[in-house]
Amino acid sequence: MCIDFSVFLRFSKMNTNSFGSNILILDGKNWERWSALMRSLFGAQDFSDLVHNGFEEPPANATDVQRAAFRDNKKKDYKALFYIQ
Repeated sequence: MCIDFSVFLRFSKMNTNSFGSNILILDGKNWERWSALMRSLFGAQDFSDLVHNGFEEPPANATDVQRAAFRDNKKKDYKALFYIQ
């Protein structure tokens, strides 16, 4: 599927750190366009693996690195949810 990024830019307001909240809304008639835009957005924001595979909570005896990775994944998860809601 070829993605027309000009369409994406019309629906997003970009700043230097993230995409704006004016994202194309899924209305039941635009699944193909919406899903392509979400794939692009999640790929650009490095959310794709997280969205497709999820993540696990760290064990009770987690290291600082494991806890930091969990916090980073949780933040990405919340951002992905923000974009699709």
